Amino acid sequence: MPRAETVKSQARRLAKVAAHIADHLDEPLDLERLAAVACLSPYHFHRVYRRAWRETAAGTPSRLRLHRARGSI
Repeated sequence: MPRAETVKSQARRLAKVAAHIADHLDEPLDLERLAAVACLSPYHFHRVYRRAWRETAAGTPSRLRLHRARGSI
């Protein structure tokens, strides 16, 4: 079980990534770039992101783009 400090730190990092995705939805968003925004290695970022959001970092922009195209956003 992660320590409370670690969970808070990861939540802040993932919030930065979520904001970055929302601000750059029309641009290519690869794992390496999103991991850099979170200041984590791509491997660790993928694990943290998937555990927190229950989808991959590549799946989030795709889902948001589809919602936007459908007019849901």
